Amino acid sequence: MKAFLLAAGLGTRLKPLTDHTPKCLVNICGKPLLAWWIDLFEEHGIEEVLINLHHLPDQVITFVEACKSNIKFRYFYEDKLLGSAGTLRQNKEFVKNENSFFICYADNLTNYNLTEFLSFHKKKKSLFSMALFRTNQPTTKELLFWMPKI
Repeated sequence: MKAFLLAAGLGTRLKPLTDHTPKCLVNICGKPLLAWWIDLFEEHGIEEVLINLHHLPDQVITFVEACKSNIKFRYFYEDKLLGSAGTLRQNKEFVKNENSFFICYADNLTNYNLTEFLSFHKKKKSLFSMALFRTNQPTTKELLFWMPKI
């Protein structure tokens, strides 16, 4: 199973924290947000992850390469931010032969059961499934979603 982890954002709402730290490396309970995602992916059998990068990409690569993970990581640097759909479009070969894959936003913290979500998706025989969360800040993006082949 593969996943896109969208992590290229500037983190402007978290300034000044993100002036020198990528948003996905901000600590949550003493652990970088990206580490929470890596743990979640490992728990649910995600074998390969493509991370899009823009703001302070070297820090993200250094962090990932220092992790003791069995996940294979690929990096996609965006000189100019492409937006979620642009990243997927530019990297459609990453999931070319996959029947299913995840698209996750690295700036959200979750312990969502990805295995259960994928099972739900397959049971419904849906072309596309999306998991959302409620927030009192309507600018918050969706948590994660599944898409068919591009």
